Amino acid sequence: MQVRAQRRRRVGDELLPPLPPVEEGPFREAKTGVLLLPEERVESSPGRRSVIRRILVTCLGDADQIFARLSAKLFELGWSGPDTVMVIIGDGAEWSWNRASLFACRCAILDFWHAVEKAWKFARLRYGAESKRATHMERVAA
Repeated sequence: MQVRAQRRRRVGDELLPPLPPVEEGPFREAKTGVLLLPEERVESSPGRRSVIRRILVTCLGDADQIFARLSAKLFELGWSGPDTVMVIIGDGAEWSWNRASLFACRCAILDFWHAVEKAWKFARLRYGAESKRATHMERVAA
């Protein structure tokens, strides 16, 4: 996300004016965490469980800001302790795995699209960039 000095505004029934060209400058990424208690699940139908309470924590900031907000919310809820499990689903960026290591109980999961990207890269290396096997894998995942 690029921070803009001014928002576009609609006037009457007009369509929104086009976005101005993207200028060089700082980009910020929205980071979100979801807090939940596994024991707060209900069986919504036979064999299917649903979590009844989720708390979202989000910010437009860096890794330190989102982890500080998550830690503060865990403490506020009384969910912070030696048995707290931190599960991080991320794109493999070093910042997320480094911060996950601050928790004794943790699980780091590579998100689906980045995992597929790694699989494509492996297929190209293993079978050749233009091989049927590598291109077939790409088509199946898309």
